[in-house]
Amino acid sequence: WIARIIAIGITSFVVVYLLHLFQMVDIYIYPVSYRALVCGLFLALIFLVVPAGKKAAGRLPWYDALFAILILIGCGYVTFFYSAILMHGGLATATEQILGVMVILLVLEATRRTTSLFVVAMLAAFLLYPLFANYLPGPLHGRQQDLPRLIGYLYLFEDGIFGIIMRVITTIVIPFVLFGQFLDAAGAGKFFVDISYALMGQFRGGPGKIAVLASAGVGTITGSASGNVATTGVITIPLMKKVGYKPTFAGAVEAVASNGGALCPPIMGSTAFIMSEFTEIPYFAVCVAAALPAVLYFLSVFLQVDGEAANLGLRGLPREELPSIRSVLSKGWYFLVPIGVLLYVLVVLRYHPVMCAFYSIATLIIVSMFRRETRMTPAKILTALEQTSRKLVGQMGIITGAGFIVASVGLTGLGVRLSQMLIQISGGELIILLMLAAAANYVMGMGLPGAASYILLAVLVAPALEEMGLPMIAAHMFIFYTAMWAHITPPVAPDCFVAAGIAETDPFRVGIISMKLAVVAYLIPFMFAFNPGLLLIGQTGAVVFSAVKAIVAVFGLAAGIEGYFYFVGRLNIYQRALFLVSGLGLISPGLVLDVIGLAAGIFGFMWGRMTLPRALKEQPSSGLGGSG
Repeated sequence: WIARIIAIGITSFVVVYLLHLFQMVDIYIYPVSYRALVCGLFLALIFLVVPAGKKAAGRLPWYDALFAILILIGCGYVTFFYSAILMHGGLATATEQILGVMVILLVLEATRRTTSLFVVAMLAAFLLYPLFANYLPGPLHGRQQDLPRLIGYLYLFEDGIFGIIMRVITTIVIPFVLFGQFLDAAGAGKFFVDISYALMGQFRGGPGKIAVLASAGVGTITGSASGNVATTGVITIPLMKKVGYKPTFAGAVEAVASNGGALCPPIMGSTAFIMSEFTEIPYFAVCVAAALPAVLYFLSVFLQVDGEAANLGLRGLPREELPSIRSVLSKGWYFLVPIGVLLYVLVVLRYHPVMCAFYSIATLIIVSMFRRETRMTPAKILTALEQTSRKLVGQMGIITGAGFIVASVGLTGLGVRLSQMLIQISGGELIILLMLAAAANYVMGMGLPGAASYILLAVLVAPALEEMGLPMIAAHMFIFYTAMWAHITPPVAPDCFVAAGIAETDPFRVGIISMKLAVVAYLIPFMFAFNPGLLLIGQTGAVVFSAVKAIVAVFGLAAGIEGYFYFVGRLNIYQRALFLVSGLGLISPGLVLDVIGLAAGIFGFMWGRMTLPRALKEQPSSGLGGSG
């Protein structure tokens, strides 16, 4: 009950603060004071609900209660005495040094509970670096900082743990997560699954296509990949197995589709907001840049799901087992209204994202009154407030700890020196630098959420990419996409483990198939690094040409991987090779590669057409989304 009260209290306090209701009663709260209090409450919640170890599970040890109280004292000091802190100019007093060390240690413990010892060790290294920088060689050598200044920088001001990352979380991310929880409480998740059933259920391999559409729809709301797997996967994975997909393939489809939900605007797993703050690029522009890569990602998955269904001779679900589009819309059309309001105020009116979220929430509350079962009762509202905090509690440890990294790099100038070192190692070759960045991001992504991994590499690597000539948005989108690799790439691949558990199969095999289905996720970051047109940057003609070429390339890649192409049927190994060459050539930059890709695709298609009668005898159906 204490944890529930704190969880509801955090979200309620955020809403009241962001709606400026405190100012209406002449109460002014410093932004840093506000962030410190929200941070302290979240960390206290971690100590109350996340046990220190297996032996502590199911009970509340005395030390967890003590940790919760101490973190509230440490963060509460900044909240209530910030005006006095401003008076002594950054050097921490003896009392503040003690409180600062206490808060830092508790943040590390909260991070350990919600991530791993590896992440804690990495944060500790960044914490200690400013104190010992003068002893280190080469690019790591820097000016030594004394302890009072370091603690003041980390603990007392907005350059550290209460800085830019916490600002984004407490001012933008929480309102959007709250919007998602309101939708969930009203039943929108079921609506998106049902509408996917109605649209795609009757086609061959329908449940696979349902998984793609439903995970994209739910993922754009929740922004959580693993949570998306658990939410939609319990429905889609058994259905995919029922119609004939292998368990490993069914699990992989759900894992990859759910991972793509975190790549979709407008939420993008909260990274869109963080990216906007880091780059000072408008949030709307970030969403625009992310749109085409997300379309290519889901198109690739959809085509491979359909190709697998064609090869296996699968059929759709019987029409009588599926809801009609009319009945689904009649029961839930109003869920589209708040989403439409969100897009209108965000895209057309260009309001601040916070106000967009609140307008959408208000609209949802109004339209939910149309049906008794969707009505937002006080109990549902309290549940939405509570679940908003609980959805974020697992990330708040590393999000707070990421402030250590930003502060350490900013205080010592480490980012500039590392950028110069990376450029030297790469020999000035952009492709080598991109491969180094991608490898580092994959390793970091094994132990960090996508947003945290993005934050780390955005500080350390993005400056080097920009110095090599990449547009800022391309550099940061590259980092974001490669950070998501670890979610579906063995050996860690948490999304695959969740999906494999539901599918009752081997998670490693699910991960291998996921890599095949998500081929675009591995290629597209390198492509838009060399061709910003894929991020809708540049002249209209060039952007349209890049988009069309990329879409055709995705068809070629899917055909080569699955061995099936529309209007042709099954492909032999040589035809598959031609389509792979076509896809890789068209998605790569350069006129020569475009010509090679186009020629290979045309030749593969014509060869397939010449063998069409034989292929039709072997093939149960043809045509995009055919019913079989």
